[in-house]
Amino acid sequence: MEGEGGPYRQFFTDIAEELKSGRVPLLAPVPNAAMQGTSNRESHIPSPKRASVQDLDFFRFLGLLMG
Repeated sequence: MEGEGGPYRQFFTDIAEELKSGRVPLLAPVPNAAMQGTSNRESHIPSPKRASVQDLDFFRFLGLLMG
């Protein structure tokens, strides 16, 4: 379903939701995600456990997509 920002914004929203869902394990929650009362608890960072050649290709593609 298309949001208020149009198809362009909805495309990037869908990609972000897919990455945050854990089905594509490239991103990990920030360390303070489990702590109450901290800011940016919903943020994610690149997962340091992902270092295979395929993972690095995925990160490169994600960077191109976001750029």
